[in-house]
Amino acid sequence: MPRKSASPPEIVAHLNEIADALTCLSRGEDSEAALYRAVDNAVRTASDLAEPEQSEWSVAYSFAQLIARNVAKLRREAGWTQEQLASAMSRLDFSWQRVTVAEIETRDRRMTLEEVVGLSVLFALPVIQLLQPDETSVIDWPTGALTAHAVMQLFVGSGGVMGHGGVAWKAASKVAGVPSGRNDFRPAADLWRSRSAEAREQSVGRPGREGSDGAH
Repeated sequence: MPRKSASPPEIVAHLNEIADALTCLSRGEDSEAALYRAVDNAVRTASDLAEPEQSEWSVAYSFAQLIARNVAKLRREAGWTQEQLASAMSRLDFSWQRVTVAEIETRDRRMTLEEVVGLSVLFALPVIQLLQPDETSVIDWPTGALTAHAVMQLFVGSGGVMGHGGVAWKAASKVAGVPSGRNDFRPAADLWRSRSAEAREQSVGRPGREGSDGAH
């Protein structure tokens, strides 16, 4: 029979905590809080240990370079011009012109944190999605490359879950000052309309899913 690999010591420690809590609970002791805490710690530790490995074909970027790449990608996905995006940022009181967007996308200009938040509002995407690499890229860091999983852990926390945003996302709408039913002056409407259409096309193409609208 194949030999079972040993569990990581961090996991073993949490499993022992769970066993102890269950034993105390079986004796009638008030240990439910300790049990929940031990289970939560075990899940978080397992999530940290399960970080995907970096592909040898991954391209390394700085955060500034990755943001520039993501902004250009999102703008094209929304079908917006550089002029349109600059105008939308101007609505949020940023002094952007078309050349500003061009300089950012060609990585000749760094953005401030406030500008990154502004773009998050316009695209209706959490800020972390502008900072997160995809499966083909990593963040170049002095002590080693950071994968998308590592970036999420750093920004959200251990075991954190990243939301997806969307046109109906109240936080982004409030910051953008979007009136009810009005989304025509930010790329979010076109970006998410494009994504919904793509999701519907993919859903229709799946066996047994004909007629699904692909809504989430």
